[in-house]
Amino acid sequence: MLCREKPRIYGHFYKCVFILFRHLFTSLLVNAGVDIVSVSGALGHSTVSTTSNIYCHVIQEAQAKVSEAVCNALDFGRNKEARVS
Repeated sequence: MLCREKPRIYGHFYKCVFILFRHLFTSLLVNAGVDIVSVSGALGHSTVSTTSNIYCHVIQEAQAKVSEAVCNALDFGRNKEARVS
């Protein structure tokens, strides 16, 4: 007969794996450019502030990448010689 319950000793492990996949899911959405309201809805959070408070570091990293991309796009090749040297 198979046991349908997970052994108690592994309970914490399963919770950690779930949290890691949830964090990965959120990170992938944010880095793909999905807006925070949609991410919050996908996670089932009742408010957007819950999502932004929990995942603020992921959001800040994504914003930094956007800022860097904008700076590079507006550079128009002015510093190409400096980077080659």
